[in-house]
Amino acid sequence: MARPSPHELPEYLTPKLSEPGRQSFRKLCIAMCSKCTTADPQETWPCRTLAFFLELLCLAEVNLNDGTKLNLHSLDSYDSALGEFTSKNLERIECNVGNLIDKINRLKRTPLVWELNRRHLIPLGDVLSNPNFPCNSHFQGLLLLRKTATLLLGNPRKPRKADFDADLARVYLWIHEHSTRWHDERVADILNDLLPKKTDPFTQSALKQWRYNRRALLQRNAVRLY
Repeated sequence: MARPSPHELPEYLTPKLSEPGRQSFRKLCIAMCSKCTTADPQETWPCRTLAFFLELLCLAEVNLNDGTKLNLHSLDSYDSALGEFTSKNLERIECNVGNLIDKINRLKRTPLVWELNRRHLIPLGDVLSNPNFPCNSHFQGLLLLRKTATLLLGNPRKPRKADFDADLARVYLWIHEHSTRWHDERVADILNDLLPKKTDPFTQSALKQWRYNRRALLQRNAVRLY
């Protein structure tokens, strides 16, 4: 079976691009793969990796071999990350857990619980076991859930933007790594095809500003990309 040429659009990306988008992708390929030949293994073509990175920008979920679906953007917001719960729910749960811990610790000091522990009738590791020590450690995950959630999702009052920024940074860094230029105009053509529901179209100047505003993100991801 003939191997596709280095700059042939992958089947999964072709239907998503208009002719301007395809032309821009091909021009990016030429800029990035100037030293590639058809004799090279497909995995070495930078444009093939670029196509994969571009696909991730608009891919919401993937189907695994066992039939399950994996949501690629489940941590993009509090709504998707918490499912039926909200940050307010977590706050109430934290408060309820605090009250419950106080009651459990008082219950552990009662003669009944002491005797049950002495007779080994309470399982090891149970919140009522070892009455000499409070049960606080059993609930640290719940008590700290709101705080640790902000490490991934940001402040619920001012949540972080979706992983789109990180995904686009990866696209840009890959292009720059293999062509020493950013190619904002070409990237804009492709993004307008991949993300047509966006209110404002991508433009060369807007993407240049995006890069300027996210200099720190690009620098951090430049280390992580490889």
